[in-house]
Amino acid sequence: MHPSGARARALVLGATGHIGQAMVRELLTHGYHVTAATRRRGRPPA
Repeated sequence: MHPSGARARALVLGATGHIGQAMVRELLTHGYHVTAATRRRGRPPA
């Protein structure tokens, strides 16, 4: 937690993958506000 009382924020790219899921769980456990970015389903990678 930030000294001002605000929750720390984290942006996780690939949050639906194996490592991303574990990272999101860990960040939430430690009180982070997590934003997860994902790709639209059915859209090929760039």
